[in-house]
Amino acid sequence: MGAEFPRQDIPESKKNKAWCKKMLDYAVSQFEYLNRNRERILRLRRAYNGTIDKRRIQYLTNTYGKKIKTRFIDYKIGRPKIDLVNGEWLKRTLNSTVQSENKEAKNKKMDKYYRTLGMMEVKPQLEELKELVGFDPYQGMELPNKDNMDQPRINVKLKNEVFMQHALNHHIRIRDMKTKLSKNFKDLEITSETFGMIDLKENGTVDYIPIKPENAIYIESENDDFLQHSPIMGHKRYMFVQDILSEYSQDKEFQGTKGKELRDKLEQLRGDSGTYNDIDSGYYKNWYKVIGEELAIIVYRIEWKSSRPVYTKIFPNNRRAEISPEYYEKNKKKIQNDEKNKKYELRKEWKIELWESTRIGQDIDIRCRRKPYQLRSVDPPHDPWYSYVGLLFNTENGIRVSLLEMLDDISFLYNVVMFQINRELAKAKGKAVAYDLAGLPKGQTMKDIMYNLADDGLYLYNSSQEGNKIGRDVMIQGTIKEIDLGISNTISVLIPLKAELQLMADRLTGITEERQGQISASSTVTNAQSNIVASRTMTEPMFYYMERFTERVFSKMLEAVKVAWGLMSTGEADLIIGDEGKGFLKATSDIANDDYGVYLIDGREEQEIKAKLDMLAQVSVNAKELRLQDWLKVSLAETLGEAQESLEKGWKEMEEARMQADQMRNQTRQQELQQQMQMAIEDREDKQEHDINKIMVERGLDGMAATDKDEAKMREEQYKGSVQQKLNKDKNK
Repeated sequence: MGAEFPRQDIPESKKNKAWCKKMLDYAVSQFEYLNRNRERILRLRRAYNGTIDKRRIQYLTNTYGKKIKTRFIDYKIGRPKIDLVNGEWLKRTLNSTVQSENKEAKNKKMDKYYRTLGMMEVKPQLEELKELVGFDPYQGMELPNKDNMDQPRINVKLKNEVFMQHALNHHIRIRDMKTKLSKNFKDLEITSETFGMIDLKENGTVDYIPIKPENAIYIESENDDFLQHSPIMGHKRYMFVQDILSEYSQDKEFQGTKGKELRDKLEQLRGDSGTYNDIDSGYYKNWYKVIGEELAIIVYRIEWKSSRPVYTKIFPNNRRAEISPEYYEKNKKKIQNDEKNKKYELRKEWKIELWESTRIGQDIDIRCRRKPYQLRSVDPPHDPWYSYVGLLFNTENGIRVSLLEMLDDISFLYNVVMFQINRELAKAKGKAVAYDLAGLPKGQTMKDIMYNLADDGLYLYNSSQEGNKIGRDVMIQGTIKEIDLGISNTISVLIPLKAELQLMADRLTGITEERQGQISASSTVTNAQSNIVASRTMTEPMFYYMERFTERVFSKMLEAVKVAWGLMSTGEADLIIGDEGKGFLKATSDIANDDYGVYLIDGREEQEIKAKLDMLAQVSVNAKELRLQDWLKVSLAETLGEAQESLEKGWKEMEEARMQADQMRNQTRQQELQQQMQMAIEDREDKQEHDINKIMVERGLDGMAATDKDEAKMREEQYKGSVQQKLNKDKNK
């Protein structure tokens, strides 16, 4: 290595542009030091794309000094496996939970937890108070289910946690984090390394930029998979002149007369290709390149950890006063005299801070400064966090073997076998006929012979010496011979070897045919599922480390959002968290003063549980316990929580519907019973009335009969009396 890492515990006054230049020189030399690993990465990318190194196959294609007609093809047997695993990552959800991690926030959360429990215990009295007075004792707070209150860390959220959860969800969606992280995951599969950077811009915008491993700058140490102990981190990229001016135009280096000179210099480079192609001009060609007829310039951006002294005056009455390093250096003699006279004790401690700098091209160094808005833990204040996030996966003894690299030799052997198979197939011409011209009959040509053979299937020849050209007796077996130019016997050896190499590739990577969807017809469902589970278990460490990498990305992104919202006061927060959140930001500093941890939910486990919930929903639909629309909601749910909520809500609504239906049926039955009882009562009353009427009628008829009898007797007596009177009257006459 050319440059050395500059000393970091120097006075602040010596941390100037020359000091930053040494840091940039060291970063460039460190980048060149990583060239060996970079060559490995570029070779693996060529293998993924199927780009062949012709020097490696020259012994096959130019065996005898002449180029063989059969083309050597790279069949990229590792690429489908890489794409399959990357597709599995894309299918996993990025569901995450935001939680405050500092001590003060945890105490607030426990206070809220106990306050919520107390309110749940006196909920009936609070409801009564609310009805009597009209005062809302909950103040807009929704009380959770008491059964879910056994884990306050999960079920009780502070208001700032809710807002930061909204912020994270917004940035995951608006910054297309799934696409960017899938690029990181593919880098992890191909190179076993992946990098990214949280970009907090001057205007408060927060973004995430994936970085290719071959462009990363870092120092690797033992057991530092996530590069948390690297003293320097950075990356290289190519930028167009207009992009450089757009991003750095507000920097002091681009202001004033010197700034105009820099801008003119960049424009001159852009307009004159000879300036950066001519080595004698002082601008080496490897600092620049042309992309689509437009000049692109190498830009190095680095961050490093530097030590800053912190001085504290401790007076005899234990009063403390902190002074800055700048003040100490300016008043050093006076402070030393005061300490000598025992006015106070001066205590010196070291604080780690981040510095940053950028180099454009070969010699334009800008942004040499202590990094503004440094991300660091609040409780306790640990070392600051890099804007960069890195992962070195599967490192053993300083060597990493990626998933694609495991197939390097197998892939080459597979391509060689396929080359041999293609070569043998190209040589196959079927059967050929060999004809000895010495036996050609006189007066005939080869066309005559072939015509008779093809048209009549008859070949006439004279074996006597006078019947042929050579004048000697010949035999037909020596004149015509059949030669087989068909498929070589080596094909029967090459094809099983090809299948064995494919099987070996599956065993090495753990990505089997069952996992790729190629399930044998003779395989049982149980065996197929067992093979798929075993296959996924072999690649699970890569998913695990990628999830931890994602958590670090989200945590640093939230820290940057915390700075942007809490300290830089950007307008983006108003759009995301609304008026309530805007008022909360103005009234409190909790968002900026808390640490936030992001915990990613296991996507694979969530998928498996969600699949079981979907099956359970189908069973419930068949059992009339759920409606079809409820099953549809479970199937379309993006998260496990949403699926569970839809399922429980559907069960609850169906249970309520069943209870309502049972209640209606009971009411109907009661009404029917009442009607039957009423009808029975009415029938009984009618029967009683009928019986009474019958009795009355019977009594009435008897009375009428008696009356009629008396009347008849009276009429009879009257008649007898009138007859007697008439007889007496006649007798008296």
